[in-house]
Amino acid sequence: MFVDTSTVAVLPTLVWVFALPPETYGPLNRDTLAAIDELTGPRPPKAGVFRTQQTDQTLHRYAALAPLVAVLEGATRRALADLDVHERHFAITGCWANFGEPGSAHMPHHHVNNYLSGVYYLSAPEGGDSITFHDPRPQRDIIEPVYDSENDFNRRQQDVKVATGNVVMFPTWITHSVKPSRAQGLRVSIAFNINFVDFAETIARPRWKGMALRRPPDL
Repeated sequence: MFVDTSTVAVLPTLVWVFALPPETYGPLNRDTLAAIDELTGPRPPKAGVFRTQQTDQTLHRYAALAPLVAVLEGATRRALADLDVHERHFAITGCWANFGEPGSAHMPHHHVNNYLSGVYYLSAPEGGDSITFHDPRPQRDIIEPVYDSENDFNRRQQDVKVATGNVVMFPTWITHSVKPSRAQGLRVSIAFNINFVDFAETIARPRWKGMALRRPPDL
């Protein structure tokens, strides 16, 4: 009936997965965990449905974690380059560790007031090795038929497999979650947010010019 058929992905949402080689993430993870253990001390088991403990969001400010910060910044530069962002003077605005026991989960959420977010996996054992992204289109469920099977065109959420030594980056606005861990061991990740240093000075300024003023501003 048709001479040609094509399917176009319109306005796709990008998720990056950067994989470090074992010879890099091995010593990096060992030293990072040692530094965090020294900062936090013994962590008692966390009770409750989520069974996750989090550190304060200031890990990027500690000299002992500078090698990890360098990796996170390297992944950020690559993502900004892929997006062809002109203003690339960025900073980590928050960075924290998550310790997930077997059964731990994280409810759907997004991170406000940032441009990119990411997760580095210090330990992603089998059964605790995925992150879930949710469909960002708010009007999607106005009509929701029954599908014969789930595929890339109709799914409501998508799991992305991760591994120890991976950095996953994504737009801050996309809702994401973590399913209950079926792993036997501890899942340990480092979450972080990225924003532009001079947002108010460059990016947030209006991108049009008026014609009614004859004298430049005093400041």
